Parts: sequence; structure tokens; C-alpha cells
Amino acid sequence: MQIRNQNKKISVFYSLIVFFIMIGLTGFYINNVVLFNSLMKKNKELKEKSVQIKSENSKKKMEIESLTSFVRIKTLVNEKFGMIYNENAIDKREILINLKDAEKR
Repeated sequence: MQIRNQNKKISVFYSLIVFFIMIGLTGFYINNVVLFNSLMKKNKELKEKSVQIKSENSKKKMEIESLTSFVRIKTLVNEKFGMIYNENAIDKREILINLKDAEKR
């Protein structure tokens, strides 16, 4: 049996291939980190905008609720048309406005 001393040298070509692969992987990693950071920034901006829009939506709903409230409509009708709300008329199912009388005015 012969014991061989194997001294293998690493080829310059293979070293360059490994070096370029490592450069490519590093560039890919850096690109992904930059892309991830930009997406996180955009996500944060969209969440802030969403909170702002929800707040505005809530304000608009409150405004609509106040504008369509029965008390407000009752006072406007009383001021503009001189009509008075009568709770008993609803129970008796009376006609509140006669169309023929409204056409004469």
C-alpha cells in the first residue's frame, strides 16, 4: 500500500466562480432588504392613511346622524312649512296632508 500525499490546489477559475456567486447572492440579499424596507415604509403610510380615513368616516357618520335626526327635521319642518308633529295622528292613521289642499296652495 502506498500512501499518497495528495496536495490539491484550488483552481483560480473555481475561486472566481465561487466569488461571483457570493457577490450575486450578496447583491440579491441587499436588494431584498432594501425592497422590504421600502414596502414596510409604504405599509406604515397606508396604515396611517387608513386610520385617518376611518376617523373622517366616523365624523361623517356622526354628521349624517345629526342631520337626519328626528328633532332637527321636526324643527325644520315647523319653521319652513309651519307643520306641527302630532303623535295622536300616527296612532289614528289620519291623513296629515291632503294632496288636493296642497295643490291649491
